[in-house]
Formats: sequence, structure tokens, C-alpha cells
Amino acid sequence: MWQPVLKTDRESPDGAARARVTAHQYWDPSLVVATAAQPVLKRDLSNFRGVAKLVTGPVLWDYVAIYPPGVRWDDEFPRPAQSSAPVADTIADLLGTATAAAMP
Repeated sequence: MWQPVLKTDRESPDGAARARVTAHQYWDPSLVVATAAQPVLKRDLSNFRGVAKLVTGPVLWDYVAIYPPGVRWDDEFPRPAQSSAPVADTIADLLGTATAAAMP
């Protein structure tokens, strides 16, 4: 999810930025997802790694969440199985944990 956080974030990232991530990507100019996610994430950081203020501060920032297949967002933003921030510093460890947990 891309969202405007800095004053220079006026539109969706260009193709070069989006090409660095191999996942579905969306532009959320109204911060709908972050606004719904942040209260849920603040309540329970038990599966979180990294710098908590990037999740609990005034803006949800540089954050990644991993969900098992089939998770749906119904009444409330779903709690992730694993999550971390900042992405660049924690993604390798987070993906390793998620992969290991999925193995029999």
C-alpha cells in the first residue's frame, strides 16, 4: 500500500519504485488502510519486529505485514501473523520466520 506521508507524495509511485516490490500494490491517497490498521496494530504488537514508533506514532510508516492465505478484512482490520518496520531492516528476518512457520 502506497500512501502520501511526505509533502512530496502527491501521486502513486512511478514504475521503477513499484518494480522493486513483487506484490499487489495500491495507492491510498486518503490513508484509509493506515487509519483502519493503526488502532488494531497498536493494541497488539506481540508479532511485531523492529521499531514500534513506525507503527504507533502519528503515521503508520515503512511497515510490512504477512498474513496466511484466506485472511479477510471484515469488520476490523485483520491482525497480521507477523509484521515489522522499517521494511529494509527487517524484511529478510520476517520472511525467514514466515517461511519457517509455514513449513511442516
